[in-house]
Amino acid sequence: MFSAAAAPLDKKTGKALQLKEWGLRNYLDVAYELGWITRTTKDVGEVMRDYRNYIHPQKELSTELYWSPGRADALGSG
Repeated sequence: MFSAAAAPLDKKTGKALQLKEWGLRNYLDVAYELGWITRTTKDVGEVMRDYRNYIHPQKELSTELYWSPGRADALGSG
């Protein structure tokens, strides 16, 4: 896992970062590279990661796109 090409590296040492320093993107990339998840699962994970980042309050303020309860409910229904 730490030797995977997608494993994030420490900029100073060039060694793989400890797991607690990885982000969701790193986990998805390594899991896909090692065959633990399918491309579809990786893609869904990336969409969910983007959504998680998008609904962050600072992101909402910086884009000036506000999530009303109705808009949020529309995403959850289906």
